Amino acid sequence: MENYSDVSSLHVYSGEIAAVTKAGIFSGDHGKFNTYTNITREQMATVLVKAFHLDEIATDEVNLSDKKISKSHRKNVQIMANLGITNQTEDFQAYSNISRDQFATMVVKSMEAKGVEEQKIDISSIGTSEAAAFTEHTEGGRDFEATISAWNNAAPAPEGTVVYVTVPGDALQGDIQLKDWNGDVLTSEDGKDKLTGNSENIFALEADKEGKISFTLIGEMGSYAKPTVFLDNGNKKGEFDAEDTQSTGEKTSFGEAVFSNGDITVQDESGKQVENLKVDENASVVYQLLDQNGKANTSFEHATTFTVKNIGLNEAKIEGETIPRYGTKEIQLDAKDGKSVMNMTAEGPVHLALQASSAENATRNQKAETMFEFKADAELKEGMYYVGRDTTKSIDKEAKEITLEVNGHKHTLSYGKADLKYKRKQISLDNFESRSSRWYPYFVYYKGKPGEADQFNITSSVDIYGMYINPEEVIVPNDELKISMLEPKIVNNPGTLGSFYNVDVRGTIAFDDIEDVKEVTATVSYKDAADGDEKETQALYVNEYGMFAGKFSQWSYSDGGVPEGFTPYDQLTITYTNAEGKEMSITKTYEFDYWWK
Repeated sequence: MENYSDVSSLHVYSGEIAAVTKAGIFSGDHGKFNTYTNITREQMATVLVKAFHLDEIATDEVNLSDKKISKSHRKNVQIMANLGITNQTEDFQAYSNISRDQFATMVVKSMEAKGVEEQKIDISSIGTSEAAAFTEHTEGGRDFEATISAWNNAAPAPEGTVVYVTVPGDALQGDIQLKDWNGDVLTSEDGKDKLTGNSENIFALEADKEGKISFTLIGEMGSYAKPTVFLDNGNKKGEFDAEDTQSTGEKTSFGEAVFSNGDITVQDESGKQVENLKVDENASVVYQLLDQNGKANTSFEHATTFTVKNIGLNEAKIEGETIPRYGTKEIQLDAKDGKSVMNMTAEGPVHLALQASSAENATRNQKAETMFEFKADAELKEGMYYVGRDTTKSIDKEAKEITLEVNGHKHTLSYGKADLKYKRKQISLDNFESRSSRWYPYFVYYKGKPGEADQFNITSSVDIYGMYINPEEVIVPNDELKISMLEPKIVNNPGTLGSFYNVDVRGTIAFDDIEDVKEVTATVSYKDAADGDEKETQALYVNEYGMFAGKFSQWSYSDGGVPEGFTPYDQLTITYTNAEGKEMSITKTYEFDYWWK
């Protein structure tokens, strides 16, 4: 054995000796374990303190005569005395060997001091008990997770602890197989790849560093199983018996698959799931149908509608078709092997809102959504827009240069002959330099093509009373409502005589109206016993990119009481006029949880 020269790997207890050594409970003596040597009482004290972490228990110190205790064990004998595990404080008999009955007593007292209980297994049955059966359309199945905790849940079972899964005969019907977390079918200790219901038909898994195992049951149509997770610590080694520490999961029946969910992911060229890529890289948007327990459909034929919203200043491409900035495009693709794949790329940085849905009857028109970003590379390309900041105030008025940081890359850019704007309105060179020097503004920079001038547009964040929405942030507009998802936030600031309820409002106008919106108004509604229905309207600040923000404050009570019949803000209406002069609006009702309800 690697640690000790006197312990062979063939020794009947070599595994146990290795475990206590790895845990730091035993360290041997000059490279030897001294397998057949007796243990002294002071050595026993050190073993128990290390094994049960008794040094972590706070207690008062008692008087201990330590004249006959070795220096290396003195501290641990003191801990045993402090905790009352030993009462031999006058003469501990440190060098005497300890008998088996004395050792058993010390172990029990140590367990009681630490609050130790037997190992415990908690099993979670994930998803619905009516799982999909294995068919040509889906592997189906149901996931289970079990946590093995030691010593009153104070610590998880050590990583690598062998844990077994089985299904007794009275809890099993039909062909059932067991898969590990990696999706591989497991083979049992008796060489079978299917559950048979016999006590020796057990499947071994190893606990991770959190003391957990996970597995999946898959079964044929009409089958069922009720899995049991156990530790082989009972009377019969190598098989399942009543004395084993155990826990049983929920019964799972296998029947028809219900494709009740859809999952949308974006992958790079290697198939790895990603949330962003650099410009010019290729991305694949994958829509996968999932059954009632989140398992993938493998061959069901269906058509998927992909909807892509370009929330950015540059164009993007899906399946070779161009999506202009603020544009939306739909494309329908057929599924292959149960999933639909759409390819996309962009030459300049953009944010894309992605949605996929299948209108087949069997899929109940399931939708899935996600966001994706193509980020700027180290090189700025002609004909592209970029959002950046002068993070170091490095404007050089003599050289007519400014340094902008774009996606972590710094670029020194000449503005002397550029088209200069502030909030999309033309400004002079002096005005540009003055505004650029005052604070750390954002810039929307356009790198002109041959024959075109570069463009710098100084923009700003939207300030919501100390909360900022930056031009780099994205709030996804909702086409149906023609307004972005609103983000009202209730803030309760209690005072000595009363309290304000503040509603912060922010959002973004829909894509096709962003360019021309000049004003946005918001109206909040509430009820008051004295005045009946009340409304409050105010204009909201809107920037040149359609981002708007505002705040409402409401006095809710005074003199320690709430007016009878008082209702706080419960409805919000946003209104604006679009480029064609048509008034657009959205009303949302909110249910806020107030302390007096």
